[in-house]
Amino acid sequence: VLLLNGTGLPGLVGTACSRIASHGFAYAGSGNATSFNNPHSQVQIFSDSDISQGDALAKALGLPTSDVVEGTLTQDVAKYVVILGKDYKP
Repeated sequence: VLLLNGTGLPGLVGTACSRIASHGFAYAGSGNATSFNNPHSQVQIFSDSDISQGDALAKALGLPTSDVVEGTLTQDVAKYVVILGKDYKP
């Protein structure tokens, strides 16, 4: 899972790492989202066959499954990308 900070709150990604690890997901890297103005998080999946895993990842982070969306970020680091928005509670 590639975790991106979408709010600018320092340390936000660190709080998500332990949550995903405790649910069997592997941390693949982190960074800042292109914007810090993300009212909702996104759990980006890149294949329809990954919907159930996307839902599980959202739940592991305390996010609604409505935050699971088709991936738009071009990257080759991880199977899933999470942009942590203002709805994510550390």
